[in-house]
Amino acid sequence: MVRRILVVLLALLGGCAPRLAAGPPRVETLEAAGLRFHLVYPPEEAASARLVAEALPEAVARASRYAALRVPVTIAIHGSQEALEAAAGRPGRGWLRAWARFATIELRSPRAWSLFGAGRDEVVALLAHELAHCAMYQAAGADRAPASSDPPLWFREGLASVSAGEGAKRIGLPALRAFYLEARGTGPAAGDPLTDPEPILARDPDLVYGAAHHAFSFLVARYGEARVRVLLRHMAGGRPFPAAFREATGLEAAAFEAEFRRYVVWRGWAGAAGYSSPRRTTEAMAQSLSP
Repeated sequence: MVRRILVVLLALLGGCAPRLAAGPPRVETLEAAGLRFHLVYPPEEAASARLVAEALPEAVARASRYAALRVPVTIAIHGSQEALEAAAGRPGRGWLRAWARFATIELRSPRAWSLFGAGRDEVVALLAHELAHCAMYQAAGADRAPASSDPPLWFREGLASVSAGEGAKRIGLPALRAFYLEARGTGPAAGDPLTDPEPILARDPDLVYGAAHHAFSFLVARYGEARVRVLLRHMAGGRPFPAAFREATGLEAAAFEAEFRRYVVWRGWAGAAGYSSPRRTTEAMAQSLSP
């Protein structure tokens, strides 16, 4: 009986709840760090638009760590997951919150990120992540669809994650090590979080994004931030990613990926103070790679 009463009350409340009529999208032009941004959203997402606008200045500052935004960016807020996935061209990714291209960001409404909506810090971090993608594409001159010569997912997502300061939300290196040890013990696994991430994304996106964050952090600790900027300049000059990586670091990308895997499996981070000290991290890595 109590359950029936609750069901009836919920139905009545739902019927009495105001329904906002969908209207034409609103467009606002904002400015942050001397650059224009266009915010596009349905009328019912006005509160989310205000949250995005308030978070934008700090997000732009974080996103510009490795490359500066040069072209105005349009941020489109979508009220449903289906609308976001359709705009991003990525159906079936229920975990997706945003998708960035050269000068556009498709964004799921922050009010739907959790039961109580998103806080300011969450919005700042996600916007910084996506804007870092835009900055990287703009710096590399990638105003086109991704090609096989473009940066691999670990580089793209790692750069964005590190720029946004998302290390605390990523899986730890021990979890990544456990994946490689299990894959080694059970035979060839479908996919690799570094070199073949697509088969893993659907079942374990946290593993892929965590590997990307740690691999990029390792790259910066090993070679320095300046090499990342040199790499992007080489790409802007027309070199594909493999050649740009080799010229910026003196190492083939595949060799770096293998080096990072050894670092993870042999626990090269043990005794090092995370990635905050490149010298200590490199020393730990060198010790882990020694016979």
